[in-house]
Amino acid sequence: MNRQHIIDQYQRLAPNFITPKVKDWLITKDYRILELSVGTGIDGQTKLWGVSELAEENGKLDTTRRGKVFESLVEARRYFNLLNN
Repeated sequence: MNRQHIIDQYQRLAPNFITPKVKDWLITKDYRILELSVGTGIDGQTKLWGVSELAEENGKLDTTRRGKVFESLVEARRYFNLLNN
């Protein structure tokens, strides 16, 4: 695994359609990407916070399916930090 290769793949990904505005991201020691992002719910008013986790498998960066959406930044940040440990 090459750290820079993973970062390059991440930067080429399209934004998440539910929470497209990335507020924070990092690459973990074991080369996973964690992303904290924000968007608006279907009603156009509810602020939603998303936490995504991506990992490289067979040379391709893809979701681990452990991502979640929250209505609270505090809860989203807590989950982001949990995935980082």
